[in-house]
Amino acid sequence: MTHTTLGPHSTTDDVLAGIDLTGTTALVTGGYSGLGLATTRALTQAGARVIVPALRIDADGNSAPGLFKTVEQGAATQVWAATSPQLDANGGGYCVNCHLTDSDPTDSDEAARLWALSADLSGLDLGERA
Repeated sequence: MTHTTLGPHSTTDDVLAGIDLTGTTALVTGGYSGLGLATTRALTQAGARVIVPALRIDADGNSAPGLFKTVEQGAATQVWAATSPQLDANGGGYCVNCHLTDSDPTDSDEAARLWALSADLSGLDLGERA
């Protein structure tokens, strides 16, 4: 299966069409609300065992108002990154709209902080973030 028709309007259902994640484990930071919650739900529905390290267990799970994408559209890139064969052995990349990009996040200090936090919370450091 190829992911060539995915783009900015893709949803998690689009990304996971025909994919069975039974027997896999996914780690979703921020999986207790918003895009992370949608990612958690999508991966779980596809059969994955999902681990959500949560610091804010009291979050209500509702998406923030004013988002330009639906929660499902926003979560699609995370789900794509978790399942795409294009990203096998390519940890640390930056993905936008279901594609690996050469660009960097807008705030590289914040990206580095989140990378370190994810590694600390999960106990997994899958490679140094450039």
